[in-house]
Amino acid sequence: MRWKRIILISTIALLLIVGTIFLLYKESSTIINSNSLNPFSSEARKINKISLPRYSESSKEICSNGKCNLILYSGVRFVSEDNTWKPIEKARSLKNSSIRCVVKKATKNDPDVSCLDYNTTSITFEVLNKSQDYPIKVYDSKKTFIKSGDLALRTDTQKRIDYELGDKVHVGENSTTIFLQDADSQNLDDTYIYEGSKTINFGSDTEMNALNRSASNKNILIKFNISSIPQGSIYDDVTLGLYLYVNGLDTGKSFNLSSHHIYSNFTWDESSIDWNSRPLNADYNSQYTDLVNFNSTTPINTFYEWNVTDILRNETSSTNVSFYLIPQDVIGTLTTFNVVRFRTKEWVNASTRPYLNITYSSAPITDTCTPPLSGSWNVTCSDNCKIANATTINGGLNLDSSAGTLTINNTLNLIGGRINKQNSASCKIIINNAQGGKINIR
Repeated sequence: MRWKRIILISTIALLLIVGTIFLLYKESSTIINSNSLNPFSSEARKINKISLPRYSESSKEICSNGKCNLILYSGVRFVSEDNTWKPIEKARSLKNSSIRCVVKKATKNDPDVSCLDYNTTSITFEVLNKSQDYPIKVYDSKKTFIKSGDLALRTDTQKRIDYELGDKVHVGENSTTIFLQDADSQNLDDTYIYEGSKTINFGSDTEMNALNRSASNKNILIKFNISSIPQGSIYDDVTLGLYLYVNGLDTGKSFNLSSHHIYSNFTWDESSIDWNSRPLNADYNSQYTDLVNFNSTTPINTFYEWNVTDILRNETSSTNVSFYLIPQDVIGTLTTFNVVRFRTKEWVNASTRPYLNITYSSAPITDTCTPPLSGSWNVTCSDNCKIANATTINGGLNLDSSAGTLTINNTLNLIGGRINKQNSASCKIIINNAQGGKINIR
């Protein structure tokens, strides 16, 4: 029996040793190699400083290693629901968004109506003080009749109607009208001007037209709000996107549509601009930043983009930027029908409105006591820096030869790097353990 106990004890000891080795291996394997991770996983975010997307109702931004991509949309594109941001098309309700349900009465005798709830596919409303049957008719954005219904006397006071953005619901004979109205957006103004109607304003139109023809020229103006971008940022890449839905060019005819910078000292808005008040030569840069060619075979129902990076780089205003699109380089003799048409922010379908896609980098760091967003940290020792907050560096800590002290009062994590000192005597590192100071090198 004694030898059996010896075997049992030996087996238990062996298992304990194996288990300990496994745990140590497991712990050591948790050191993360960011190159092997999904770049948007939670662990990779910690290392590469990739932020979760930041949303507003009309923008989306994501940053990584000091570089950010920001898309500014025209109108409400996202809504916060169930503690998360969703595209408006996937939201159960838009009642708490900036999209409003508008009720308008044609006459004082028309029924009083209240919006109860709504989304991109339906509207639920209630008729107040109901005393009779009311016919219901739905029209689309082109005022084409779609469908009808009714509210029966005493049996119905509420009604849910299938609906698409841009439709209008009419209740009653003279009709109370119900429709959804989008909010102002990052796209502040967009319109076109027409040489053939010099005093006519087209600011409320759902389309922007471009044409190069003697006495019938049509140019496009667009303005975006850029105040959310940190001042001093470096613009790496910026594109302006417009959705082409009509191509009126005949076979053998074409032109280029060029993008220009309207200077900030030229003030305009879509509700008043016309051909007579258009930007003149001193109001915009005649040198274009990009050209997009349009001809008879150019596909419709898709976006086209202009590189406008230099426009953002040269913009002196920190609040908005304006673009001027001018048709040029015409091939063939164009008629007034040879026009290309793009959607504006007034168009009902938010997914086809103009956008501005901006990739920018953080402003250069001039204070060596501020850790970089990525890469090694180069510290001037004479700055006498103090690390007060937990800090992670995806690289090494490089100290110059100047005399001074780096005081560490919190955790400093160095991932994939080490401490490099040019002069160990003149530059000192003080680790204040009493306040939680320590260095982890991985």
